[in-house]
Amino acid sequence: MYYENNKINLKFKQNKFVLDIPSLHIPKGYITGLIGENGAGKTTLIYQLLNLTTPDSGEITIFEQNLLCD
Repeated sequence: MYYENNKINLKFKQNKFVLDIPSLHIPKGYITGLIGENGAGKTTLIYQLLNLTTPDSGEITIFEQNLLCD
């Protein structure tokens, strides 16, 4: 598995959910696109994939390594 997240939540101003993804799995070798309306969280998800932001809860795994471990 190339990318996997589990119960990702990210809140911004006034505890408003910006990202609330129950689960997302992207297998190795697959081409995946993100589509959605403005403000849907596409860029925020990419920032988390690149480890530029940290979710308030949940787990992100890339190449079977948890990005959120201390």
